[in-house]
Amino acid sequence: MTDSKPETLRNLSNNGTSQIELSATPKCHHPDKYLGTAIQTGLFDCVQVRFYNESCCQYDGSFDAMKSEWNEWIADDKVDKVFVGVTASAEEEGYVDANDLIENFLTDAVHSTKFGGVMVWYLYTDH
Repeated sequence: MTDSKPETLRNLSNNGTSQIELSATPKCHHPDKYLGTAIQTGLFDCVQVRFYNESCCQYDGSFDAMKSEWNEWIADDKVDKVFVGVTASAEEEGYVDANDLIENFLTDAVHSTKFGGVMVWYLYTDH
């Protein structure tokens, strides 16, 4: 995505005829290799960070890497809201049981003013 697309979309929203919310779905490593520059424009309302299918920062029996990258995302002053993106499929890399996610990650994450919610992705219905 080039830097001009978010700005063009934001300008459409600012013309008063409709509200457009911009979100990006970067991979969990901060800054994202492909979306980092666009996100740094500050034009996105939220990011839905993919904490799955990324060995460097997904759940792997431990939440350490995930928490470390979460802290990077919420420290970014160009990001207002961060959604925790998880996979719904136990067959995908980085899958975490909902109860484990709640007890060991979300109980802390919800205290951030930047916590936006949880985004759940399921490959088999995403065609």
